[in-house]
Amino acid sequence: LQQQQQQLQQQQQQLQQQQQRAMEEEESRQRAEREEQRRKAAAAAAAETAAAADRARRAEEARKEAELKRRQEEEQEAARKEQQRREEAQRAEEERVRREAEEEKMRQEALKAQDAERRRQALLDAERRAREAAAPSSSSSSPPSKEEDAEAQALKREREEAQARMNESEEGATATNLFVQALLTLRKRYKDSDPGGLKTCLQTLRAYIKNIVDNPVEPKFHRINCENGAFKNRIASFAGAQEVLEALGFVLEASQLMVTPSWVSTNRQRLWEALSKVNVMLDQMQQ
Repeated sequence: LQQQQQQLQQQQQQLQQQQQRAMEEEESRQRAEREEQRRKAAAAAAAETAAAADRARRAEEARKEAELKRRQEEEQEAARKEQQRREEAQRAEEERVRREAEEEKMRQEALKAQDAERRRQALLDAERRAREAAAPSSSSSSPPSKEEDAEAQALKREREEAQARMNESEEGATATNLFVQALLTLRKRYKDSDPGGLKTCLQTLRAYIKNIVDNPVEPKFHRINCENGAFKNRIASFAGAQEVLEALGFVLEASQLMVTPSWVSTNRQRLWEALSKVNVMLDQMQQ
């Protein structure tokens, strides 16, 4: 019985030891699990911190990039405005020079007209004096001498040349005035109702004139086909546009507006002036 009790006690002790070891193993396992959870939590916190730092870094880089882009855009805008200001100043200076040139030209034309008038008056006076001088000897039947005949011929030629210069000057001034008047009428008619179409029309007129100015001996630029689609859409559809070309010197024959080579050769200055006036009007519309 004692041996059985001892064996029973030993078994109980062994069972207690096993339970103790099981408890210790369970505690060790729980500690390991808690340690693993703490490690995972620390790793997650570290990852979150790194992600937050990365987000902050990217946000800072985006802010700096946006700031740099904004400064670049401001600099570009400032440069654009400065360029625009310079272009406007240049256009204003060109316009001033052009006006001064036109005023000087008008003064020169006025001086030429005055000189032509003086020449004409001097010729009339010389002719009158010649008639008065010839009046006493009109009863004489003797023919005029060679010197008198040469002098009369010279006076006649000079009078004809002066008259031709006066006619040419008056014709050019009249044509220029008609062209400017037609151009102003066209602008007044469409500048408010159809500014875009007016701009296209003026650009087409400029192209026609510039083609002749740049290629004065090229026959194909001396004719404009009125049946052409571009002409119909850009010129014929605007009342007064064809009249601008006719006021410049184009003549309508059948379905074509045309100028002759001789007209081009003798009216280069008028073409340049017309081109300048169209350019000025387009610049004014752009402003």
